[in-house]
Order: sequence, then C-alpha cells, then structure tokens
Amino acid sequence: GLTSETTYSFSVVVAFAGTTSNSVLWQGNPVRTLPFVPVISNVSPSFLPLGGGQVTVTGANFSTSNQLSLRGVTLSFTIVNGTTITFTAPSDGAGSFDLAIRNPVGTYTLSSAITYVLAPTLSTNSPTLGTTNGGTIVTLTGANLLGTSRVNLGTTTVSFTVISDSKIRFTTPATSAAVVDIGVVTAGGSATLSNGIEFTSSALIPVITSITPATGPIAGGTTVTVIGQFFSGSYSDSISAAINGVSGSAIVLIDDSTFTFVTPAHPAGVGLDFSVFTGGGLGILMGAFTYTAPPVQAPQTPVSGGSGGSSFTAPEIFSFSSRVLLSSGGTITLTGKSLEFVSSLKLGGILVTVVTNSATSLTFTAGTLPVGTWDLELINIYGKLTYLSAIEVKAPQVIVEVMPEAPIKGTLIGSRWSTVFLGNSRVLNPVQVARVGVAQQQFADAITVVCYGYTTNRSPNAWATNHALSRATAVCEGLKKLNPGLRTQVRLRFGESKSFAMRSSMQFWK
Repeated sequence: GLTSETTYSFSVVVAFAGTTSNSVLWQGNPVRTLPFVPVISNVSPSFLPLGGGQVTVTGANFSTSNQLSLRGVTLSFTIVNGTTITFTAPSDGAGSFDLAIRNPVGTYTLSSAITYVLAPTLSTNSPTLGTTNGGTIVTLTGANLLGTSRVNLGTTTVSFTVISDSKIRFTTPATSAAVVDIGVVTAGGSATLSNGIEFTSSALIPVITSITPATGPIAGGTTVTVIGQFFSGSYSDSISAAINGVSGSAIVLIDDSTFTFVTPAHPAGVGLDFSVFTGGGLGILMGAFTYTAPPVQAPQTPVSGGSGGSSFTAPEIFSFSSRVLLSSGGTITLTGKSLEFVSSLKLGGILVTVVTNSATSLTFTAGTLPVGTWDLELINIYGKLTYLSAIEVKAPQVIVEVMPEAPIKGTLIGSRWSTVFLGNSRVLNPVQVARVGVAQQQFADAITVVCYGYTTNRSPNAWATNHALSRATAVCEGLKKLNPGLRTQVRLRFGESKSFAMRSSMQFWK
C-alpha cells in the first residue's frame, strides 16, 4: 500500500535493517526493500530567542519525510538531502519543546529538542572601577545568563565564566583609561550595561567593609570571608591579609570585592585591627577581629593504678629550661611529674614535637611560631594541664644595618630607585633585575652601594622589618651578581609613606 514503492506479486518481501534502501534478487526478479523510519541526531541551534529562527536538523532517512512538527504544530520544511532538513521555527513562549519528523514508515520524536529562552538582562556589575593594567575580577548580575556565548568590554571580547543563571564573572584585560559598556550575548538576545565600568591609571587602595566571622580561637585556623572593594587588579601581583600585623594564609580571591583567608595563631585579644595589602596600598578595618582563649582545665584528681599501688596523675610542671623561644623555633626542657605518658603538647594551640620524655622530664622542639606569650597545654592519658602564659615567643633580633666594611668614606656619585615591589614580593623579577643592571651601568665607577628598604611605621613589628630588609637585600644581591667586586650595605629607613614602603633604592659611592 506504499504508493511511492514498486510492488511485485511475490509472497516474500525482504527488508534489511539499515539506513538506506537496498535491492535484492528474488528468483531472478528485483525486489525493493521498505523505506526506514527517520532518525534525528542533532538540532542546531537547539536554543532560540522567543522570536524563533532558522533551524537545521541532521540525521538519516529524511528523503521520504512528509511531515515535521514542533510542539505538535505542523510546520513547512525543506529536505536538503537524505540526512539534512531545514525549517523556520515560529515565535513562541519560553520552554522546551519536542520535534517530530514523519515519513510513510513511521515517526521519530526528539524530546525537548528546541528550547526558547528569554532575552538576557543585566542589572549591576561590581566593581564599577578598575585599573588600566587589567586583572580586575568583575562580577555581572542579571537574569537569563546561562546560555551566554559572548561577553564584551567595550569593543573587546573577554573570556568569562558563567556562575549561575544570574551571575557571570570575568577578568579585565589591560586597556586605556576610559568608561566603557559591558555587554552579553545569549541565544535569547543581548543586553548591555551602558558606561558599566571605568578604567583608571591610579592605584586603587583596598577598602574593607566587613569580615565574617569576626571571632576565632587563639590557635588560628578560622576561615574568614572578607567583603570590600579593590582586592584584585594587576597593580598587585599578590594580596595579603593580617590581623594585628600577623599574616593569615590560604588566601582565595573570589572577585574584586570578596576573598577568604585562614586566620593565624595569635594571643587572646579584643577588637584587633584587620588589614589587607595589595599593590594598590594598605586598607585597614579597625577593631574588626577578636581572638578567644579556650577555658583553662585544671588537672584531674589523681587516679591510682599499677600493681604496686603507685599513683598516676595528670601532668605537672615544676620548671622550664627557658621561658623564651625565638619565632624561628627552638627546644625547651620541662621538669615535672607524670610526663612519661604525655600524648599531646601544644604551645599557643600549635602542636609541637616531643623529643624525649620520662616521668620527670620532657624535651620538646617547635618550628616557626607567631610572636606573643602563649599557654602550654599538656595531655596524658590521665588528664590535662594548661600552664597559662608559659612561653614567650620573640622575634629574632633584626640587623638594621649590614655593614661588611667600615662606615662609608667617599663621595656620593648618584642615587636611584631600583623598583617597586608589588604585594608581598621579596625577590627581584626579570624587569627589576634589568632596572638594577641599568643603574649599575649608569654608576659603573661606584665602589660601594647602599641598598635601602622602607617601613611605614617608625616602630615596625618584626614582620614589617624583615620584609623591608629582604627587599633591600634582594637589590644588593642583584648588584653583587652583576659586579662581584662591589661592596654593599643594607639599611632600613623607618616611618616612610606607604608609597615608599613598596620601594627600595640605591646610593652609589666612590
């Protein structure tokens, strides 16, 4: 009954499974096989704006197709060849709809083949100010953004990440100072934020709005979320966060206004300042964080044990070989009672290593520790002892001036800034090495070079002093590599401005 096929009066009809028609011989007579059900393998595009559009369907067995329907509505179509059909999808409401193609043998339906999507909208972007050096992480918010195929920053297309249907994140490239539009393109259309972001060549000092949580234990280890502005941008090759001058760790920069970090160990304190340092400068939120100490547990009542009736108790401490440790670490021996079974030893909440122990003596060693006065906590199988303010951790003595020779005698023949150190960098990068080389060539007659580092405080803590000293030392080491015959000195200058604190300089003497 298939009018498009030639019918022979044979009692056997041979049909081959496959995707094309075949001919066989039956008792010397040609026999045509039946056509096959159409197969849809791909629909492009599968996402359309509400106004519809041209669609291409690929698959197999389309040559004899006689009907195409979308959401049950029959549409006109064009058979390009046996594997391709085109049609125009009409306008429709948002949603996913089935596509069906029929031929004389049967119908093939592809569920949710085409999805009509709403046009995107953009409501805000953060930040609205970025640096011309690029590197600013921008978050776009809006609606219907899941199918975004392109993000434009002015006339520049940028890489992006779709976070959700309402959020996109991208990083700005280097550009010139200007105010530009931000645009997105999706299958549903396009949207633009006019004058969405301004680029400036000025350094952007970080601004801190809030930190959550605002309290944590003295042992550190609390993950804190920081909200504010100007945390990203390539003016800073790094970002650091500190509480009361003690640096945190594990910083994760989410976007220009959000990052997380893990708090350092610190003595108990209320209303401590929180600071963020980037290449743009130093931002401070006063009185933002509080460290809380755990409650002190008294030793347990002695517990009898052992066949001889001896008494085992929680550990006790009678004396220390020293009550002071350097922040770089060290070893201390305790004398006391019931020290042989100590299973855990912590200084300021930081686990330290037991080297040897007996009933009356215990020696422990500690690695790098934060500066402060710390409780010592000992635990054995019978109890716990917390010795309050047991050990003071001090910073190593800082050599403010490194002078391998006598004080300088001679003539100052020139001085020069070597470079700006971005973020927490304490080593020379290739650009800085080149600048040091140019300075050395400019004053090639110099016999002695003095390298200066700077701090922002007239009474800096150990971290700031060591930081500035490391930067100045890096410059002198760079000069020594270029000219091993040079005599070098490293000096620090205290109480300089923030812009000076990011720099090092050189004086050339003959």
